[in-house]
Amino acid sequence: FQFFLDFMRQTMLLSDWRFGVGKNASSVKYYLIPSMLGKSKEDNFLCPYDCAVALFEFPIGLPIGVFERLVCVLISNDSLNVNGEPILSCDSLAVSFLHDPGTSETEGPDLKLYQEASDRLVLYARAAHASKYLNIINAMLFKIKAELLGEMFAYSVQVEKYNPVENGMKVENSKRQLNEIDLIDYESAESEEQCTIWFTHQLAGINT
Repeated sequence: FQFFLDFMRQTMLLSDWRFGVGKNASSVKYYLIPSMLGKSKEDNFLCPYDCAVALFEFPIGLPIGVFERLVCVLISNDSLNVNGEPILSCDSLAVSFLHDPGTSETEGPDLKLYQEASDRLVLYARAAHASKYLNIINAMLFKIKAELLGEMFAYSVQVEKYNPVENGMKVENSKRQLNEIDLIDYESAESEEQCTIWFTHQLAGINT
């Protein structure tokens, strides 16, 4: 059994589950296998106006297991300071993080990732930290490519032209659909005034 656990961890298909275990944490171990989760009950994933959107597209399709591996790497990385229990299904993840003292906290998840189609992943991220979260997902995709899938694994990224003033004026708690969002290729976005939120952390390796 231990061999199976170690193999699943090594291939990023299983992660230790440390959320909501309470007093049993020292005696009982819990594990997450994302592929065994049910589908999300949401028909349409709507993005809050205080979140910005990034779209990952995979020209030959999203390989089976990539989304599950993203989930495992993200929630098991101690350096990310996951705050509270993530909300999970086999095609979506919503998670919040502990922020530095003095930064404002917001309701709802900081990051939401879901598989929108067989060749697309969508990231919703709090605008104040959008660049950081985009960099996190990209680094994880690089890790999967380098350690498991090799050079055949390629993808491109588009990011939202996000206007914080305009979006801040929207009705509170209102949301928008993906087809309502103005997207631009990441490589072309740096010169766009409305894309500065994506470049606090520099992203590398797009379209490789």
